[in-house]
Amino acid sequence: MGPETDREATLIHISDVHIFSARSLRLRFLLDKRLLGGLNALLRRRYMHSFDVTLAALDVVRRLRPDHLLVTGDITTLGAEVELRRFRSALEALPLSPEEITVLPGNHDAYVPAVIWGRLFERIFAPYLGSDPGFGPVEWPLVRLRGPLAILGCSTARPCPPPLAVGALGPAQLARLEAALGDPRLERRCRVVGLHHPPQPGTARWHNGLSDARAFRRVLARQGAELVLHGHLHRRLATTLPGPISPVEVRGVGSASGSSLPSHRLGHLYVFRIRGREVLSEESWVYDPGSGEFHESR
Repeated sequence: MGPETDREATLIHISDVHIFSARSLRLRFLLDKRLLGGLNALLRRRYMHSFDVTLAALDVVRRLRPDHLLVTGDITTLGAEVELRRFRSALEALPLSPEEITVLPGNHDAYVPAVIWGRLFERIFAPYLGSDPGFGPVEWPLVRLRGPLAILGCSTARPCPPPLAVGALGPAQLARLEAALGDPRLERRCRVVGLHHPPQPGTARWHNGLSDARAFRRVLARQGAELVLHGHLHRRLATTLPGPISPVEVRGVGSASGSSLPSHRLGHLYVFRIRGREVLSEESWVYDPGSGEFHESR
């Protein structure tokens, strides 16, 4: 490894955009999970999430021009194509190339099986999902090496009936993740594992947790990582998990579209500055309804 891995890099982490479009509601949705989700969005969620807040979060990306933007799922509210495409259009307006952005799916993006099993998500976000050459075909986790950053993007998105929002990685993905974490090509890089559901114990509940979180934690205990980043719970979380030598830092980010009080429900994002395997600094940015902008939280 050389100067490329030793330089400083900036990583921005956002999640839970929850784009909602009334255009996504169709009569055929009366027969699937989107009926309940659509009613919830119309009656309550639209007052909790705002696309204007998401645009303000992306304005931070535009101003800071990070080396990488990681989005850890729940792009949509109903898993509808119009919602997915609206966010892709917002990404295309950023001064970043697709190689500088990674987008992962969440449980809302798997509201119905067609979005995940029909690969609608992967087709729309294909430029933001490809693993680097030498890391195999498009299979989860994706692996993208960017200077000192090694982005390992996992999918925990699984269709499930209401009221469940459970996620899972599955044995095959966990095996590939373990192999990637130990790959010598990631040596001296900051291994950043991104996923939607929280892997730490005591956070999610029976209906919205990661079903194989223990197996994920065992992988970390054997191979280690420098950062694990997730969303899903719409609030800031900070903890560690055991690694083979030192603890693994785990951060949960709030919703990038949160527009309602109390303050912990307002829009939130992380900015990390990294050199080699070291996280030099960690900034928490929060949406200010008064100014309509995100500011670093002191």
